[in-house]
Amino acid sequence: MRADTLQIDHQLLQQLQQDSRYAYAIEEKKPSLLNELFQSIERWLSANISVDGKPLRLILYGICALAVVAVVWWIVRYVQNRHSSNMKQQESNLEEEEERNIYSVDFDSEIAQALESGNYTRATRLLYLQTLKDLSNAGRIDWQPQKTPTQFTLEVKQEAFSNMTYHFLRIRYGGFEADKQLFESMTSLKNAVEKGGDA
Repeated sequence: MRADTLQIDHQLLQQLQQDSRYAYAIEEKKPSLLNELFQSIERWLSANISVDGKPLRLILYGICALAVVAVVWWIVRYVQNRHSSNMKQQESNLEEEEERNIYSVDFDSEIAQALESGNYTRATRLLYLQTLKDLSNAGRIDWQPQKTPTQFTLEVKQEAFSNMTYHFLRIRYGGFEADKQLFESMTSLKNAVEKGGDA
């Protein structure tokens, strides 16, 4: 049997274990992506923009601040646009539902709420729909949800109602905003329609 010639030098082994160059279990911490970006910008500035060999840190901080402000502004605008788009969609859905079923709307209450909040566009639109409901109840029109406002003007040959329909179409489909004066004008036209005359 051969003799084992491999001998362990315990003193050397202990020295190597204590030497930090051989501490493989400790991984070097990687810098964050933002930190790497910051360092690369700083290196570029050092190479290209410097005074007496020192980088202009103020420019670097200014660039970073502007970038952060731009990102925050974009996020805020994006959120606002999404919220505005969702609100318009909900409002459009509500308008379509009210126009499809005028008998499910409490017009007096809804018009009062719209006026209280200063939403003359909604109040004016609801006033027209209320007029359609009143005309249907009086048997002056054959109300059907698929009919257009222009078709109702053929059934009610009255200038006041034609004017009401014109204003309704401008508000509902033309994107025009109503004001207090237009709402009051529509109220006068509605009264004239109910009396059977013209305002």
